[in-house]
Amino acid sequence: MLIPFVLENVGGVPKPNQQDGIQPTAAGYRFVARTVRATLGPLLK
Repeated sequence: MLIPFVLENVGGVPKPNQQDGIQPTAAGYRFVARTVRATLGPLLK
């Protein structure tokens, strides 16, 4: 199973990233967590 691009809605978008433009903020990590959970969640039930 492949997880979709984990930085969807985060990569290249200024607001969910820190000033360095590379590291996600807490809000950015929530986007990442949702992407991973949507993929792996059904497998864990």
